[in-house]
Amino acid sequence: MSDAKQIKSYEQWHDDDMTFHRRSKLFFSQCNPNRTIKTSQLMTLCSDSAIEDYFFRGLTWDFLAAHGVAILTSRASYKVHQVPKANEEVLIHTWEEKPQGLQLRRRYEIVNEKNEPLISGLSTWLVADVNTHRIIKPSLFTLRPEPTVFTEPDCPDCGKITFDVPLLPLEDRRVRLSDIDSNGHVNNTRYGDYIDDCLPPELRLVPIKTIKINYSKEAMLDQVLSIFGNFDKNDVSAVVAGESRSFKISAKVNGETCFEAVIGY
Repeated sequence: MSDAKQIKSYEQWHDDDMTFHRRSKLFFSQCNPNRTIKTSQLMTLCSDSAIEDYFFRGLTWDFLAAHGVAILTSRASYKVHQVPKANEEVLIHTWEEKPQGLQLRRRYEIVNEKNEPLISGLSTWLVADVNTHRIIKPSLFTLRPEPTVFTEPDCPDCGKITFDVPLLPLEDRRVRLSDIDSNGHVNNTRYGDYIDDCLPPELRLVPIKTIKINYSKEAMLDQVLSIFGNFDKNDVSAVVAGESRSFKISAKVNGETCFEAVIGY
């Protein structure tokens, strides 16, 4: 055993402030041909950390469902300070913040082994009745103490996306079984793959600077998503935010918007 390499332990824990910490590693399958993290896997790191935070507090999927509650991702935004790379070990910090309106609010910070920032993120979530899908006010979601902290994130605003340019048809994509999660619809992180698959050739391996996504209507098995997009080489809003180019994308199911996203480069 003297020649064996030290075995790494990827711990998960809460601190006294109930910030959840999670060590992880970027594996080969999570990365693109550039050996950097895929869009969907960036989103998965954050989403899974949020779920694990609740899991460690006893708020498992089964527990929530037994109490008639489902928690659904509504919006998310991310800023990439440094692109995480294959085999890189990372530490994810996440915590809940004071709700805004009907939406729960959550922050993310991902750093490398040197504690250098990699990703800053913000997401909002809706609490819904598991049977009727009606939205439940955050004040009525009493299965855990309501957080009171509020901080300004180092990432784009997590607000509603609006488009000021026409979006052109890109492709129709059928929802497959592998897209579906335990809530019975397309998992929110899978849309990261949908986005990457629709990128024009000149953007496929360009490092992303920002991601902003809104989720609207859930997509179900065997439904067909009509995907639209626009590559803007001189987006004024992107320039203001520090990017020079942006890719805008929207998908509809039976004519109703499923998700919308803006990717900045």
